[in-house]
Amino acid sequence: MSDVLIAVKGGGGVSSDELTATANDLLKGKTAVTSDSNDEAVAGTLELTGNATDSQVLVGNTYYSTDAKTKRTGTMANQGAKTSALNCGGSYTIPAGYHNGSGKVTANSLASQTGGATAADGDVLSGKTYWKDGAKRTGTMANQGAETSALNCGGSYTIPAGYHNGSGKVTANSLASQTGVDSGKTAAAAAQILTGYQAWVKGSKITGSMANQGAKTSALNCGGSYTIPAGYHNGSGKVTANSLASQTSATAAAGNILSGKTAWVNGTKITGTLAVQSAISFSAAALSSSSIRISWKNPSKGPWQGVFIQISTSGTPGVSGGTRKYTGAGTNPSQAGGNNYVDITGLSANTTYYFTCVSYTTNLGNGTSHNLSAKTLHKPGMFFAKDYNPYGLIWYPSTAYGSVTNEYFGVTNATYSGSGNEYVSPFRTTKTVGLDLFNTYKKIRLVFERGDADAYFEFDVGFQSTGNVAHGIANLFRMTASGTYTVDFSNRESFYNSLVSSYGKPSFFTFSIFSSRSYKENGSLSQLSYKGGKIKELEFI
Repeated sequence: MSDVLIAVKGGGGVSSDELTATANDLLKGKTAVTSDSNDEAVAGTLELTGNATDSQVLVGNTYYSTDAKTKRTGTMANQGAKTSALNCGGSYTIPAGYHNGSGKVTANSLASQTGGATAADGDVLSGKTYWKDGAKRTGTMANQGAETSALNCGGSYTIPAGYHNGSGKVTANSLASQTGVDSGKTAAAAAQILTGYQAWVKGSKITGSMANQGAKTSALNCGGSYTIPAGYHNGSGKVTANSLASQTSATAAAGNILSGKTAWVNGTKITGTLAVQSAISFSAAALSSSSIRISWKNPSKGPWQGVFIQISTSGTPGVSGGTRKYTGAGTNPSQAGGNNYVDITGLSANTTYYFTCVSYTTNLGNGTSHNLSAKTLHKPGMFFAKDYNPYGLIWYPSTAYGSVTNEYFGVTNATYSGSGNEYVSPFRTTKTVGLDLFNTYKKIRLVFERGDADAYFEFDVGFQSTGNVAHGIANLFRMTASGTYTVDFSNRESFYNSLVSSYGKPSFFTFSIFSSRSYKENGSLSQLSYKGGKIKELEFI
């Protein structure tokens, strides 16, 4: 550590130029004049920053750590040069402390550790290795594994040299194996040796127990059986089948047996002639616009399972034509000779359907077929159509020009003169019409065939209390060409209700058809001949 000369101001002394210590040579926290302080006192910057501990400094050696005024002494042991010799698997613990680099741990030679062995190669199993006197060697002893041998009486077996794994075995064959039967044969048991006789079988002396049955006899019916008793039979026994006639005594004739089927009766095979029975009295009748009822009478006796029904709209379908619509036994399947039916649904309105109805029994074939036809009803709202005038529509009065046929109603040939806005051809129903047509439906559909002039159509409600006077609901529309027209009269419901309130319930409907030619033209009304047109269908929808 350097000495520091401290200058004292105001007297004689040494200047900075005469000093050698600098601020870096002065301990941190101390002040002094140094060679680099220009004769002024400065703070030192020298700081001890060691981190060694006593155990990390060799014993007997001193050092300073962080305090310049405290000298410390090391305690680390001086191990010098340590040595050791190890056998395979041994270990040496290196002691803590300072080692001078001359120590050594040496592994003893393999020869020194594997010496004194007495095994030779022939004493070690072939394919296995071992160490002897420091050298790796391979065994030559034969591996015999598990040797086995079976000896008959008086036989011998030479055990081969080498290693045996302990599972080998030399076994003396049993007497039974030496007194057995030839290959493919079965050894006899006591029950297979006739009683009173003895035999050696598989090393044992056996006394026979087979019963001597002699000659057994029996008589059997079809399906019967006779259990042949165990034992010896001398070949004179007999089992006899009784005659078929004695076992098939019966009264059935061919007519009692299904056609094509056979049966044995009194020993004779008979072919049956009984055919599938057929339902009779088939008929078809429309129930509604979408259903037709097929009715029939069940056969009085069987066999009969039911009917299947083919359907077509283009003529009689026959047994295999058209579409299969139904297969079953109807609603009364069990009553022999009883009335029966089935309803065919999902049909189109006002359509003729053709049916072929066939009785059948599964696996026995079909019976007689019957061809029918029926036409479904019109839709509930149909008011007038070809061959359909359920409300008795007529034209009136006698001065009007119109007609009602089985195909249409309308103006066909009229000569008219008079003031404008008069009906040319009014029509009315002659039968009471229920309110359901008006209350249920709110539209009218017309199929119109135009004549030589435009036509107008009006739907009115007639009230019986006022005679033939028709109080119109004023659903007037013009038909300018042939085609289908639909008019909505639901917006007239309040007007209709007011009429009902004033006049009571209506008892008939009226319809009016008139032509544009019946109106005044150029200030005058001419007498004209015209054909207004025909209404071929009228339907409430």
